[in-house]
Amino acid sequence: MNDTDFDSSLIAAAFRIAGREGWMRVSVVAACREAGLPLARARTRFPSRGHILVRFGQMADQHALTDAAADGPIRDR
Repeated sequence: MNDTDFDSSLIAAAFRIAGREGWMRVSVVAACREAGLPLARARTRFPSRGHILVRFGQMADQHALTDAAADGPIRDR
């Protein structure tokens, strides 16, 4: 599993937990358990739950910039 897939899986698991139990229940450990991912790798990539949100924002920005529609109003692009 590459880093992007790993990050996506952990982030999705964190958001599932947040949806069920609230953000205060989210932790890197809980997200790893939810997603079935190795904790050692997750701790390296996500030292805290705040890093989950930072990485989500980075991935959203990257997606918006690389996969932006080429047509439509400039504002939408």
